[in-house]
Amino acid sequence: DPLPWQPDYAAAVAAAQAEHRHMVVMLATANDEPCRILEEQRLTDPLIRESLADMVWVRVLDDAERERELESTEHPTLAFVNPFTGSVLHRVTGEKTVELLAREIVHARRAIGLALPPVLEPVAARMFAFDGERAEALLEAGDAEGLQSLLAPAANDDSRHANYLVAQVMLPAGRVPDDIRFLAGTDCL
Repeated sequence: DPLPWQPDYAAAVAAAQAEHRHMVVMLATANDEPCRILEEQRLTDPLIRESLADMVWVRVLDDAERERELESTEHPTLAFVNPFTGSVLHRVTGEKTVELLAREIVHARRAIGLALPPVLEPVAARMFAFDGERAEALLEAGDAEGLQSLLAPAANDDSRHANYLVAQVMLPAGRVPDDIRFLAGTDCL
């Protein structure tokens, strides 16, 4: 089956607006090997096709104006776009394996606020998910080993978007920052 590309960008926006669907836009360069691999091998994979089935697809070749609009000049790029505002809600750049692309689609769907289709649920289960309540309880208990155990699986998730955790910690009454030591991790600024 051919990929469900819309004939051009304007037609894709019109279809997406009419159907109240988000868009997945592939920015590509003609005769580029990573772009060809993404289009012919990754996007044709049943997992990827099914996970993007509810979106309007459009392929943009060598279009500097569209690249400026979507704020990406790297090829290939998949941009997940709100058709009403034109804003990019998530972006995937470069060549990815099917697994990494599926994980990026999980991130994209979460950023957009779309439910995961059943085909993506096993992918999401393989990804690190931060348990804020558990982390808070561990911090309150001063359990550095527990906090390190909670965060350790993140190291094996190569789709995570950051290699750090930002947290706000409220100091107990009577404590000053100099009394607090870093509980987990190796680097602290």
